[in-house]
Amino acid sequence: MNGFRQQQKQLTAPLMLALLAVIPLSLALALPRPSPAATADLTISADPTTVIYGQHTSISGRLKKAPKAGVKVSLEQNPAPYTGGWTLVGHAITKTNGSYSYAVVDPLENTNYRVTTAQTPPITSRGQLVKVRIKVVLRLNDRTPRRGQRVRFYGTAAPEHDGRLVNIQRRTATGSWRTVKKTTTQDAGDELSQFSTRIRVRRDGSYRARVFHDSDHEDGTSRPKRAVVH
Repeated sequence: MNGFRQQQKQLTAPLMLALLAVIPLSLALALPRPSPAATADLTISADPTTVIYGQHTSISGRLKKAPKAGVKVSLEQNPAPYTGGWTLVGHAITKTNGSYSYAVVDPLENTNYRVTTAQTPPITSRGQLVKVRIKVVLRLNDRTPRRGQRVRFYGTAAPEHDGRLVNIQRRTATGSWRTVKKTTTQDAGDELSQFSTRIRVRRDGSYRARVFHDSDHEDGTSRPKRAVVH
């Protein structure tokens, strides 16, 4: 009996050592690989950093670590609410000095961008946030009203932002803007929202509409419209 136990111990020890050697490797294979850390070796910037919905920005930067020339750089995006991970936008090739650029980038909402090189190991830039303002268009049904006439102020906000607060503002003598009427955006389809209200106009003035932001877009402001009273 004692001989059997001794033989069992002799068989168990090598087996345990083998298992201990395999387990760390198995754990390493099961764990997700960390994403590349951001580094100053690859820069990124946007111009402009804030656009109106429908406009584009350009993204550029430079690879500072050799080799600099002829390196493929991938542009990736992560739009608001920034929980969907990074997706590929396009590729560029670095020039002799390491510079790269993407001339036309069209964010549809507030979006983080980064670039990553196709090297081993890859080099990844920091994130660059580009903000997108709601596009607001204001119209007046009569821009030359009689004194005291009620004028319809109406317009659209894109993309669709139903139920957002709209301030109709008038420019003061000092150049600031004062809210004279409030309304909200209403449904106008899948691509935009609409708003409409009436204001009694008693004197000449410049007006604008301001639609307040939500979680994925910035405040939007229309171009001024002038009403000239007869």
